[in-house]
Amino acid sequence: MASSYEPVWASPPGDTIKDVLAERSLSVDDFSQMMQEPAESIEALLAGSQPITLRIARSLSSVLGSSTQFWMAREIAHRADSTRIENEDWLAELPVPEMTTFGWLDECSSTAAELDACLKFFDIPSARSWPDRQLELIGGTALRTSNTFNSKDGALATWLRRGEIQGSTALCELWDPEGFRVALQNARYLTRKANPAAFIPDLQGLFGAHGVAVEIIPAPGECRASGATRFLTEDRALLQLSFRYLTDDHFWFTVFHEAGHLLLHSDTAPFLEGSGRREDGLEKEANDFAAEALIPNQFRGEMQSLRSARDVMRFARDIGISPGIVVGQMQHSGQIPRSWLNKL
Repeated sequence: MASSYEPVWASPPGDTIKDVLAERSLSVDDFSQMMQEPAESIEALLAGSQPITLRIARSLSSVLGSSTQFWMAREIAHRADSTRIENEDWLAELPVPEMTTFGWLDECSSTAAELDACLKFFDIPSARSWPDRQLELIGGTALRTSNTFNSKDGALATWLRRGEIQGSTALCELWDPEGFRVALQNARYLTRKANPAAFIPDLQGLFGAHGVAVEIIPAPGECRASGATRFLTEDRALLQLSFRYLTDDHFWFTVFHEAGHLLLHSDTAPFLEGSGRREDGLEKEANDFAAEALIPNQFRGEMQSLRSARDVMRFARDIGISPGIVVGQMQHSGQIPRSWLNKL
């Protein structure tokens, strides 16, 4: 059975013109004079950066032969190949299989349908709009990431876009920073709930009442983000979590770290952790904010005296927080090895 062959390159009409010039031993200067076009325009035509217009097609027909229709068809075919390759290259950047598995896209039976679905997902008119859209998504977000996982910008932007979609329609009041600070203190008690099915709705309601939509979005395999924050509008913030980590310490520290960005850095330009776009000082501020919010400094001295799992459990109960968070802080500070008390 015959099958159509679609090359992975797009040969510009200039290649055909150069072949004809070589066969006839015509120089570029000779050709420029015969076409009555400036040398710069001819060079651009040969390089493929100057499209063939109807006027140029008629001149080509007169100077080199073949019909005007031939030269116009050659240009149209080149544009179609370029667009197809551009679209296919863009789709290859995206985690389309996972987007389908997660239910973000319907199952597509063709590349054209897949392209249309992805354009709608990102709300862009064509693949050529992707660089600006990707920069808007990634550049407009403060991220908490893990160096353990590889990350591709396409997968990261996809994860962020899904959060944008869900966060924009979530039930949420207007942004209230002072009320949000109080809500954070109340959220400490949610850390003692072990089942996400129990504490996630409570967290969403608690934060949503003060203008922060909390969305749990599974991360594609090549997206290493565990949390992200941004303001979708002046009155609505988004705190997006991937649940990449399932331990008390990592999950809740990420929540409070991202909350710190919203409260401390909402008036600064957005940044990416580890990207070099902002000073590491902002990340340190968010880390310090989270550590203090979870275990206030007034309890740090007592925490230094903890020696056993029983001590940790008593201390955590007294200050109203998960024992796992206490263990994580003790490990992070070097008070105990990272292999100790992990059962908590």
